[in-house]
Formats: sequence, structure tokens, C-alpha cells
Amino acid sequence: MVVFPPCFYFYFFVLLALHPSRLLYHHFLIAVNFG
Repeated sequence: MVVFPPCFYFYFFVLLALHPSRLLYHHFLIAVNFG
């Protein structure tokens, strides 16, 4: 698993809060798995 800086997590959670989408989260998991 790739370790991201805290600012990335902050940005991701803000983006998820503004646009709650399962598809977005699914693509995030794919990016983590293949990253």
C-alpha cells in the first residue's frame, strides 16, 4: 500500500465530503491498489 502525505488525506476527505460518491471512492481504492 502506498503511503500518502497527510495533506493528501485531507484533500481526499474534503473532496469526498463535497462530492460523496461510491464511484469516486472505488477509483481511489483502485489507485491505491495499483499505485
